[in-house]
Amino acid sequence: MRNKKSFFSFGVNVSVFLILAEICSAAPAAKNPHAQTQPSEKQLADAKAVLRQFLDPLTPEEKQNIEKLIADLGSNRWKVRQSAMEKLSRLDIRALPRISQVAESEDAEVASRAKHALKDLHAKADNITSELIPAIDTFAAAGDKKVVAMLIELLNYPKHSIRYTAEYGLRRVMGKNFGYNSYDESDDRAKAAKKWRQWWKENQADFTPRKPKPFGILICDSRGKTLTAMSVDGKAAWSHRFGRMISCAVGLPNGNVIVGSMRGAPNVEGYDADFKPVWNCRNLGFEGFVHDIRCLPNGNRLIAYSRAGHVSEITPDGKVVWQKKGLRQPASVQRLDNGNTLIAETTGGRVVEVDNAGKIVWKKTGLRYPYDAARLRNGNVLIAQFDKNQVFEINRAGKIVWEKRFNGFNAAPTGVCRLPDGTTAIINRSMGAILVDCDGRIIRHLLKFKTDWGKIRLAPAAVLEQKRSADSSQPNQRNSRVP
Repeated sequence: MRNKKSFFSFGVNVSVFLILAEICSAAPAAKNPHAQTQPSEKQLADAKAVLRQFLDPLTPEEKQNIEKLIADLGSNRWKVRQSAMEKLSRLDIRALPRISQVAESEDAEVASRAKHALKDLHAKADNITSELIPAIDTFAAAGDKKVVAMLIELLNYPKHSIRYTAEYGLRRVMGKNFGYNSYDESDDRAKAAKKWRQWWKENQADFTPRKPKPFGILICDSRGKTLTAMSVDGKAAWSHRFGRMISCAVGLPNGNVIVGSMRGAPNVEGYDADFKPVWNCRNLGFEGFVHDIRCLPNGNRLIAYSRAGHVSEITPDGKVVWQKKGLRQPASVQRLDNGNTLIAETTGGRVVEVDNAGKIVWKKTGLRYPYDAARLRNGNVLIAQFDKNQVFEINRAGKIVWEKRFNGFNAAPTGVCRLPDGTTAIINRSMGAILVDCDGRIIRHLLKFKTDWGKIRLAPAAVLEQKRSADSSQPNQRNSRVP
């Protein structure tokens, strides 16, 4: 086997188990962790149950049973081999690291049967992964920083979606980045994880979990040429009508907004609180539709130029520092925490993740006009499929784990985003902007309108607080707000 370490080599040890037990012994009074209140005893117990599935050590008896089944995979009797494979498939995900090792066996028969069992274990892990982020949120809301140690251990987990979720959780809770990339080879991941451990060892005594910042929602109505800012509960803060069709917008921490247009020039422009233009990239000469904009932590703008067929990262002074060309009408773009970029290609019928060199490292093909896509905190991807009247979430294997379908003429979704509390905001061409729960039920209409295209995005709370003019033809009119 390539990896001769024990099946505890992925980092789970007794100390982590003791940490878990210590965390879950607390039982503060409780409410919703998303509201940053103290979780209840039941919420902590549920979160504990999720994490135990990843971190509980196997008992000596369980280890012995697994090793016997592994040995039986190489039996000269077909029935014994078949029975061992079926029994391994029915184990819980704590056996996944060991079976992953066996799948690398030089014995083709053993490796093949281990891979068959591994497929079933991965399916179980995919189901549990969706519960991992809420569990992290629960412990973070309780203010118990020991959850960090557990997430660091999961950075070495053999399943990528678990590593990705742990990586995202660490960055979100700690506000730190030590160059870890869940896609890297195991040696590179181990070096970055070592940096996490060292920092934690030196700073855990004084560490306080970072609290999520408040946010609002920006809604683009292309047909109405209108941009609206709303709070999550559906209260509009302001609305502004442009003189051209707009397709997307992004909010900045200072309250300004950058807007992308489908027609007219410039096709990307930034505005202050009075909707006075303060930035554009006209000098670059990129023409045609702009279907998505993202603002990056370094201050740059990531822009999807649909008709021009490229995604470009542009500095505030108008310099192109990264570009992916040769795309088939890119309609959405997202820079991921690991430095890669997620792109939805509308006429290309696919969603791709590319690295810094532009190489595709993940893709979902066979789609019908995907107009929006976003990588979620659990590693899954949320996609708005225009030609199927469908919004759906897929795991890393491409399996649909959640979906919302729409019926009726012109019910295609063009924009989608997942809110921190697990609800999903969608722009539907015939319904406008809606909010749906985890079962796909419509919670509320955020804004009713009929449109052609448009994106819906989370925005910093400062965007809601600005007092803006109501119409581009009246730039000095202040305090105009939607009832």
